[in-house]
Amino acid sequence: MVTPDRAPTLSELTMHAQVGAAAARQTIANMARYGVILKARERQVPYRNRPVYEYVPADMAQEPVGFVDLAAVWPAHQA
Repeated sequence: MVTPDRAPTLSELTMHAQVGAAAARQTIANMARYGVILKARERQVPYRNRPVYEYVPADMAQEPVGFVDLAAVWPAHQA
């Protein structure tokens, strides 16, 4: 379920897209480099000791306010 304080991680995007980890990692890196997506924040997950990034489309980020409409990023029916 999508909430205002949560966005998809690389692992979640990989599972949703049904692609390999290496392909997803490279695609996300390329999209971030070209400004298509942004790192919204970090989130602690049970499968890693370090926090992981959450990603959002760049056109949904509102820089001055710092608010991202996460409900528009990840469809509500995709949990």
